[in-house]
Amino acid sequence: MDRRSFIGTASVGIAFGSSPLTGAPTLAAVPEEGGRDAAIIDAWNRRVAAHAMISGGEVDGRDAALAPYWAIVDECDKLIHTTQATTPKGVAVQIWTALHNSSAYVRDEEQAILRMDLEYLTAHAGSFDWDARSLVAALRSLQAMGA
Repeated sequence: MDRRSFIGTASVGIAFGSSPLTGAPTLAAVPEEGGRDAAIIDAWNRRVAAHAMISGGEVDGRDAALAPYWAIVDECDKLIHTTQATTPKGVAVQIWTALHNSSAYVRDEEQAILRMDLEYLTAHAGSFDWDARSLVAALRSLQAMGA
């Protein structure tokens, strides 16, 4: 599969689905929101799919074969960081991205972050640094608002 066809594999349109490439859960813009924040949500789906490909690679994850997937992650992160969210769900994606980009987690937490498993993270937050605890608290607040 070439990079261009990989980039287009994540889809938006249902509340939760799965990536046809990796089977990983994907998000979608909530229909009543009119697809607002769809670009942010699509970027999250593409970065999760790219991370799934990376985790199956070399231990350091930086060999030449994985470079296209790291480029996808970088591209998605830039879009998520530079796009102003207009819904709680879009803000939540930005916070999940910040949490994933922090160094405050280990392998188990990384998988929970990529799954957006707030229950797991809340149960383990006591061992996190304060910055990660703050991000988890913000995610809990957004979840309470329906994000």
